[in-house]
Amino acid sequence: MTISLKIQRKQPIVFLLVLFCAMLVSAEIVAHPPCEDFLKLHDKKPKYLEFIQCKKTQNAQIPVLQAKYRVKWKNI
Repeated sequence: MTISLKIQRKQPIVFLLVLFCAMLVSAEIVAHPPCEDFLKLHDKKPKYLEFIQCKKTQNAQIPVLQAKYRVKWKNI
């Protein structure tokens, strides 16, 4: 009976350890999107917008990608 109690106590610990390792591995596998023209990448960019730049920043420990655009004007 003591052997089965020891095994039952170890099962939750082993499960949590495996879950923790799986979370670490999945965090490494997640690909970070490149800093580029996001609208063009998703075919949502109107012809009157011009991509200027993209920069990576940090906001409250969260990585942020910020893309800047400007409106193209025609010379009249």
